[in-house]
Amino acid sequence: MNKFFKKYIGVIIAWVVVAIAAIFMMPNSFNLVASHGQTSLPKSAQSQVANTLKNNWGPKLSHTRQVLVVFSNGKAKLNDIQRNQINTTLTTLENKKDQFDIKNIVKPSVDSAAAVSQPANAQSTAAAPSSSQSSAASSGSDAMLNNDPSVSAELNSKDGTTMIAQLNVGKRDSVRQMDTKLKAAVRTASVKTYITSPDSLINDTQHATEAGLGKTEIIAIVIILLVLILLFRSLLIPLVSLISTGVAYIISLAIVLNLVSRYHFPFSNFTQISMLILLLGLGTDFSILLINEFKKQLRAGKDQLEATLAARRNAGKTILISSLTLIVLFSLLGFANYSLYESLVGVAIGILVLLLVLMSFTPFFLFFMGETIFWPSSNLEAHNYSRSWGFLSTKSAAHPLIALIIALIVATPFVFLNQKHLNHNDAAEITQKYPSKKGYQIVNQHYANGMNAPVSIYIKSDHSLRDQTDLQQIETITRQLRDQTKRYSQRKFGYGTSWPTIEATLC
Repeated sequence: MNKFFKKYIGVIIAWVVVAIAAIFMMPNSFNLVASHGQTSLPKSAQSQVANTLKNNWGPKLSHTRQVLVVFSNGKAKLNDIQRNQINTTLTTLENKKDQFDIKNIVKPSVDSAAAVSQPANAQSTAAAPSSSQSSAASSGSDAMLNNDPSVSAELNSKDGTTMIAQLNVGKRDSVRQMDTKLKAAVRTASVKTYITSPDSLINDTQHATEAGLGKTEIIAIVIILLVLILLFRSLLIPLVSLISTGVAYIISLAIVLNLVSRYHFPFSNFTQISMLILLLGLGTDFSILLINEFKKQLRAGKDQLEATLAARRNAGKTILISSLTLIVLFSLLGFANYSLYESLVGVAIGILVLLLVLMSFTPFFLFFMGETIFWPSSNLEAHNYSRSWGFLSTKSAAHPLIALIIALIVATPFVFLNQKHLNHNDAAEITQKYPSKKGYQIVNQHYANGMNAPVSIYIKSDHSLRDQTDLQQIETITRQLRDQTKRYSQRKFGYGTSWPTIEATLC
């Protein structure tokens, strides 16, 4: 007995020391999500191929973020004074574009008459330049993007209450730093201003996920405490289970975060919450298996040491097989050619650490505390058999078809009550307390649906496209897009070093 105690007390102390060290050595998970947690598609995906073309395109807008600056006057129309103030703000911003790492800026038209006169299906009608004009297109492409009057006019809402400016901002600063700097720079008297972009929405989604993770931890711990207290009528068993699982979670999370920080291990904002939920669930299940087996051995008349060893041996087989199966399955996700699935490989590390911790922590407390672990309950026969579960299992086995029909009847209301549709839009995951979401909604209310995330179409050829024939074909493509989407609200037409590009907002 003394030998068992001396052996395991050293292991327990070692785990505690490792857990404390893990806390101090753990990198900031939010910063890692921001820098390494972006979902990325395979390079062969069409959007990634287009992104590569963008990064080599003439106007040098590679590695930039598309940002919208939103100026809103609520339900009232912007007056001339407000429009001039907005123009002054944007002119100042343009003059300081190096300070904010702004590569390109498209300002709205200040002329209120031009803004209001847009038809409902406003569209750019810039004619394709002729061959003689195309030689200057590349050098003037930045100016073309900045000064296209049709584009500038469309940045004014039809009801005259809102104006937006389009920016291409470099990635010198983090998303949070960029938003903070731009927000301070575009403040304008008498109007509300917002900074919104796909990156800003993703960043705020990560903030929301981080906040939700804390709530999930509290809710999960409370539920586990209640379940174990009700199951065993004990106040100590839930503590033993949570301590074991908590140590495993802290150590495994520190391992994963350090791998991400040092070796670019796959990671996303779903990794941490997946580890938390699965480890809490598995840790609770495995603890129940061990403790039930320990209780069974004690009822059989074995002492604390024999009961502990038998519980570890009998229940340990089931725990080992289940753990190894899950470890293999989650490890296989590392071969998926999609970063979100790859990021779940961290769960395999968590399960492995949980297995090692649980098979040393829990047996030690079972041996050390003996029957005291079931305090305040002292009856080992209590809750050995559940009459309700016994009745349900017996009747279900005898009448499986009736049991299935009852299950379907019970489940049907929940299916119809849950009418939420699958939505991959990050903006739908956060509330209006985030300025990026508020700006996003204002743009959606007053502009075409595609204004928040314009669709860019890149055309590349093995020969120069600066001739009348190719430009006419591009114009034909433009008309086809307009006809298919019914509404073609904006077009930018620019040239790279050897090919043109069309950027369109389609709705």
